[in-house]
This record gives sequence, C-alpha cells and structure tokens, in this order.
Amino acid sequence: MLRRQLLAIAALATSGCSILPERPALRYYGFMLKLPEQGNPKKLLGSLMVNQPQVAEPYNGTKFFILEKEGRFYSTEVNRFVSPPADLIGAAVRQWVAQAGPFKSVLPPNSIANPDYQMIVYVSKLYADTAQSPSQTVINMQVSVIKTSNDRVVFSKNYNVTTPVEQPSIPSMMESYTKGMEKILSDLCFNLNHSLQK
Repeated sequence: MLRRQLLAIAALATSGCSILPERPALRYYGFMLKLPEQGNPKKLLGSLMVNQPQVAEPYNGTKFFILEKEGRFYSTEVNRFVSPPADLIGAAVRQWVAQAGPFKSVLPPNSIANPDYQMIVYVSKLYADTAQSPSQTVINMQVSVIKTSNDRVVFSKNYNVTTPVEQPSIPSMMESYTKGMEKILSDLCFNLNHSLQK
C-alpha cells in the first residue's frame, strides 16, 4: 500500500537506525501535465491576469500529505513537490488557459500590465487518501474571474476531483495528481469558453 511505503520511508528518515546513518537525499516531483492538443481559435476576450493561487494549510508547503484510515494526516519528509503547490498550480492554470481559454493574452501575477480580467484560485484540498481502496488523490479548487473595470464576478466555479492511485508508489501518486489536475484544467477551459464567450 502507498501508506505503508510512505510510513516506512518516514520512519527510516527520522530514526537513528544503523542501516541508515545519514538522512536520505530528498526526492522532488512535479505535475507532468500535457497541454491540450487543440487551442481555442476564437479568443474574443481581452487580457487575463492569473493571480498567485492561495493554497490552504497545511497543503501550501512542499511536503506530501497522506490521509490514513484512522482519519489522521501525516506528511512525508523525503518525497516532496519540487516547488510549493501554488507555484505549480499557478503555472499550470496560466499555460492551459492561454492555450485553450477565451482570452487573447494571459498574464502572470507579477505583470505590470492592467488586465481586463483577474482570475482568483483557491485550493482547499491537496492530499492522497489511503483510507479508500484503492487509494486516491484529492484536489479541490475554487476558481473565480473578476472583470476589473467594474469589479464584477463574471465566473465562479468549484472543482473537486478524486483520482485513483494505480500502484502503491510515489510516481503513481504523482500520475494520479497529474490526471486530476488535467481534468480540472480541461473542465475549467470548457466552462470559461461557454460561460464568458457568448
């Protein structure tokens, strides 16, 4: 099970066991996202700035969080996200919306330009659930779009995705996270195109 493997790694990393006199090297992982093959040829709206996503604690750090059957969370020490989830998710949202969304340009949060729209992303869940059989990853993300000329919310939707983890391993867990993010991003672009581009 994924939970047992992660617990064994955590125990070895924190114990003074003679077979592991030094802390093992950290292993970093990121989302392996593929951009949509077809973009949106009808980009009728102006510019969009994607603000830096807000990620709820404790998921806002680089450690993986695992939910056990007893309902308790624990974090990994050796295996981690390569960057804070806010950075990874923000980059993914910008790339997907730029490719398949309805906006003529998509700006990063540090842009000095004055955008026509701003996107706010809030991630409330980001963890692996080993209490389920099979294990699964959980992502919950709220996305809102504001028209800057009048501060009016023109789009708001919550996305909650659970994706099975096929094998009890960290790479398989990351594949599950990747599939979950791709599902959210695909649905987001579809919803943006149909809600805003009328």
